[in-house]
Amino acid sequence: MTASAPTLPLNQQMIAPVVRIAARCGKVITGDSKLLDFGCGTGRHVYEFRNAGYQTFGVDLGDYLRLRSPDDKRWFARSTDPDVYRIPFQDESFDLIYSTQVLEHLRYYEPALKEMRRVLKRDGICIHIFPVKWRPLETHFRIPFGGAIKTFSYFNFWTHLGFKAPDAPPGLSAKAHARRYWEESRTNLHYLSLRELKFFAGMFFEKVEFMEREFVEAMADASTISRIAKTLMPLPLMETLYRHFHTKVMVLSGYNFYRPVWPIGWTPEQAL
Repeated sequence: MTASAPTLPLNQQMIAPVVRIAARCGKVITGDSKLLDFGCGTGRHVYEFRNAGYQTFGVDLGDYLRLRSPDDKRWFARSTDPDVYRIPFQDESFDLIYSTQVLEHLRYYEPALKEMRRVLKRDGICIHIFPVKWRPLETHFRIPFGGAIKTFSYFNFWTHLGFKAPDAPPGLSAKAHARRYWEESRTNLHYLSLRELKFFAGMFFEKVEFMEREFVEAMADASTISRIAKTLMPLPLMETLYRHFHTKVMVLSGYNFYRPVWPIGWTPEQAL
């Protein structure tokens, strides 16, 4: 049994959207299913799923865990080779892999997706929920369009107006906050286009789908934005607008054998 834990705020809970999207794909998640939280951070969503009776494990590149009991450590793992996002589990271990606000931090998508495909069962699915480049208020820094415009002067302008991250350390000047966000945006935020996401995911997965409508419907009771978006979803292009200016929900399934993509005009024989 897991240690008792406070319930996450409704707008941060992931069970409803993950289970709903999985069901939409024909994948029923039960207490016997094995789930992996890719980029689990503090482990809060692993606890959320485990408290609901799901066999859930977490993996991350660093040690950010906030364990609620020393025994809980058996549910978590760190990448054994962070350079290639090595996931320390056996092949075909999981029925479902999910992540939230993780993919935008990946520097190298190809090895991460390859590892996910390796540890996912043949009939399993991946569900990745993440903010987008052109979000009006960037998720991590709370700077308007901070995912798209990444210059120090731009960040400095907004921090002097009082814009900063919710977890910003106290005592720093506006300029210091701006420099911190600027450096973070260059090294730890890598927003890919829809075309790029399809390209990399398509190397390893037969189906690459986007299901923002299902996500919005599942979150309508928890979020004002989702409630408004749900009402507007029947309008033409609404799902596309949500996908480009708020959140992407990428769902991966099926199996593609890895085929390296060589530069134009270059063949493997040239490396010999």
